Amino acid sequence: MSSAAAGNCGDGFICIKGATIGAMYAFPTLNQQGDFCPAGKFCSRNFDNGPQPCGLGTYNPNKGLAACIGCPMGLNCDNTSLLAPNSCPVGYYCPAYSST
Repeated sequence: MSSAAAGNCGDGFICIKGATIGAMYAFPTLNQQGDFCPAGKFCSRNFDNGPQPCGLGTYNPNKGLAACIGCPMGLNCDNTSLLAPNSCPVGYYCPAYSST
């Protein structure tokens, strides 16, 4: 893929080669190049440098999201997998947003 930027698109999308969209949550229109933000990352119109990886304590199993999901209590989101939470390690307590 060429340079991808989320800033010209609605939240949850990437625009390629300068494509833009006007309406929030609208997919880039015909003759424009774009796609949903990939799973494991988030795309917000506040970031012009393309899809961003989920931070510690968060994950994203779906494409097309503007923000990552907080890790549920009892699970661990240490970013070894950005697509799904991991089991809480034996002997640890994992509150919400854990990244042990």
